[in-house]
Amino acid sequence: MIWTSWRRAGMTALAILVALQTLWAIGGSGRAEAAGSDRSWQLLGSEVEAAGTNRTTYAANLDGDHAPRALAADTTPPAVIQLLPEDGEEDAGRDGKLTLTFDEPVEPVAGRIIQLFRINSDFPPIERIEEIDAGSAKVLVNGATVEIRPSHVMSGGTTYQVYVPRGAFRDASGNLYSGMSDASPWTFTTAISVPDAPTGIEAESGFEMATVSFDVPSNGGSPIRKYTVAAWANGTAERTVEGLGSPIEVTGLTKGKAYTFTVTAVNAEGDSAPSAPSAAVVPDGLPDAPSGVTAVRDGGEIRVSFAPSAVYGIPVTGYVATAWESGAQAGSGAGEAGPIRVTGLPSKKTYTFTVTAVTAQGNSEPSDRSAEVGLPGEPGAPTAVTADPGDRSATVRFLPPADDGGSPITGYKATAWAGGQAVLTASGTSSPLEVGGLTNGTEYTFTVAAVNENGESPASAASTPVKPVAPSEGGGGGGGGTGGGGNGGGTAETYTADLSSGDQTSVSRERTADGRIRDALDLSSGKVSDAAAKLKTKAQSQLDISLPPLSDQAAEFVLALSADAAQLLAKESIALGLKLPSTVIVVPAASLQSVSGPVRLVVSPTRDVAAKTAVAKRAEKAAAVKTVAGNGAVTLLGDPVKLETNLGAVTLTLPAGGASDTGVYSEGSGAEGSLDRGRPTAQGPNGQAGIAIDAKASGLFAVVRVEGWDGREANVLTGAYITGYAGGLFKPNAGVTRAEMAAMLMRVLPADTKNGTGSFSDVPVSHWASQAIGNAVSRGWMKGYPDGTFRPEQSITRAEMAALLAGLPQREGEAASVAEFTDTVGHWAQAAIRQAHAAGLLNGYPDGRFLPKQALSRAEAVAIVNKLLGRKPEEDGEPRFADVPKTHWAFGAIQAASKP
Repeated sequence: MIWTSWRRAGMTALAILVALQTLWAIGGSGRAEAAGSDRSWQLLGSEVEAAGTNRTTYAANLDGDHAPRALAADTTPPAVIQLLPEDGEEDAGRDGKLTLTFDEPVEPVAGRIIQLFRINSDFPPIERIEEIDAGSAKVLVNGATVEIRPSHVMSGGTTYQVYVPRGAFRDASGNLYSGMSDASPWTFTTAISVPDAPTGIEAESGFEMATVSFDVPSNGGSPIRKYTVAAWANGTAERTVEGLGSPIEVTGLTKGKAYTFTVTAVNAEGDSAPSAPSAAVVPDGLPDAPSGVTAVRDGGEIRVSFAPSAVYGIPVTGYVATAWESGAQAGSGAGEAGPIRVTGLPSKKTYTFTVTAVTAQGNSEPSDRSAEVGLPGEPGAPTAVTADPGDRSATVRFLPPADDGGSPITGYKATAWAGGQAVLTASGTSSPLEVGGLTNGTEYTFTVAAVNENGESPASAASTPVKPVAPSEGGGGGGGGTGGGGNGGGTAETYTADLSSGDQTSVSRERTADGRIRDALDLSSGKVSDAAAKLKTKAQSQLDISLPPLSDQAAEFVLALSADAAQLLAKESIALGLKLPSTVIVVPAASLQSVSGPVRLVVSPTRDVAAKTAVAKRAEKAAAVKTVAGNGAVTLLGDPVKLETNLGAVTLTLPAGGASDTGVYSEGSGAEGSLDRGRPTAQGPNGQAGIAIDAKASGLFAVVRVEGWDGREANVLTGAYITGYAGGLFKPNAGVTRAEMAAMLMRVLPADTKNGTGSFSDVPVSHWASQAIGNAVSRGWMKGYPDGTFRPEQSITRAEMAALLAGLPQREGEAASVAEFTDTVGHWAQAAIRQAHAAGLLNGYPDGRFLPKQALSRAEAVAIVNKLLGRKPEEDGEPRFADVPKTHWAFGAIQAASKP
């Protein structure tokens, strides 16, 4: 205690008290005098509590009138009258300001630490996230208002607690703020909001993709449901991908293009702001297809040149040049760079070439094909050889071969054969060739060979036999049969045919100079009118013309019907039947109605052994027959029949003798041979068992036996061969992989499995479809790639499916007469696409495109396989799959393919 004397100065008690209080306020001691007061007061001092907050001041007068006594002082600490956010608030803002309002002005006390805590839903349950010195710049004091500004950015939907300690603030009298107790901290919860933007965005490029990683942002008080990554190129978001967390892969990017990436977080409140973009990355990718492919013949091989591929991060290890012939791979060569030599190709063929770049991660797309280049060789054989007999000579006519062997044909050689021996040869530069020095009355056949600089072609098929004859010296000879007369080298006669009306009609027969027989029946309108009237009385609706057995001698039968006669039958709804020993033909009344002029129907049985052998060989090679036959033998039964007519549709019945495994092989103009199961019937030619089909155009028709067809059909043509997915879905627009197509073919067209193992580097024996792939390849249905891979998981394209369906190149002289698609001209599979389209197996799109590179969909696949199987669409019944309604274009096909 400091004692100081005060003089009497007449101070009033109040003045003295004020003076003393002033001394107390500055923490001193001394004497105070009040003017006009008769007393003088002495400040005895102050007691300061250990805490340094409360003070008691003592004073006494100098006259000794009173004992020392305590003077009244400001001992009340400042108190908080308002908190923002309010204590217990549930929807506080996130502006980061914490405001305390006191009941009097205050000042901060340095060294006192204010603490900010966060309440977590997981461990640790409470977390101290910042400490703030009350005397720091983060604490702003303005009179009675204190604003605390933490560095921490507050999250939405988060509970915080603030502890302001005792003594952090004091008033003007030095009274210290009492602080917040541990039991009742300042507590508030921020409002739920969208998440903060993700940070730390990094992108790493890959194969046509990028991997984007990022730091998880504050979730705004609501769990983050997903993240959206946007790939940006040239200011445009080209692709967006969603994910549940970092990292996220963005696929489908364009190789060689620079991309940046932004990330957006999404919670129940909405999307965050996009993150800052990542640094730019450039995805890798397979090289571009080589360009500028040219092919040049160099002796017996082809030299292929090209411009190298543009590379996108993956080095090219080499190139493969592939030779294509009629849509099928014919050979290949490889090298590190161009030019590449392709050897071992068969001669007398024309090839185009594509080049593919090879890398460790796969191959580029094939290049555009080169211009055609041929390898020289001898020509093909001439065709359609006929001979007209003369006096000790014959005139031989023929068609040039379609294949000149790569060099111009310089001449032809015609050879006369008698008794199986070549007896004479004549040469010339074109058809016809005159062969002289023959013996009249001797039967000869003729073959023709074509010649070019590379050699002589194989001999053509032999002509029909002819006998040279001496010229007649006039007069006529005696007739034969029921009538006749002379006409130089030939004769004419007649015979009768029976009508189902009970009438008969006359058939004229002409024997040509070479011994061939041509029969003709001209059915007059008068004869038809009489017959129709009689049939009506018998309640019959078909006029049958039955030819006698001797008609089987004819090489050609011609039925002519006037327009009036045809319309009369059509008006009366009477069909017309023609019963020959070789075939039965029925013309429906509707077909007669559709003809505006005379009707002509020509039937020509094929009895020549060589011609029949040629038909059998063509049938064996036809894709439609191979699909059914597999490794089974194909046998020709009976004589093929050629039908020429201007009618729209007829029913043709051929003799089958009740044989099993039979069908009808047919060849139409300009189309690949087809195979029809036909309908067994007991009303075949001569009343024997036969097989009937509906012929919609002229063509050649033959009964064939396909070994094991009945058994395979029993196993294949019933039951489902394709199923759907979980959830009752079929996914009609999903692509079909090459492995799936091989398996599908194996299920519907079983094959011998002894060769069912593949030798592809990417198809191990353990692969689920290795057996099916081996069978498909061994049967010639599918092929691998030049690099020794099969690529089982790659989608089969529409072009590849067309090549699969084509089976074999089209026969000579049989180019399909269908319009080209705008995007297949020059395509490697152009011929196969044309053939599949002509067969009705693959169609294009309304805009005239075929889209050869587009993946074949599951819906398209079942439509094709159903056609191969002859399985009809099933339009009735409830849909089996939720994504294939009745309005879907392939509904009937999918229903039929999936029928249990």
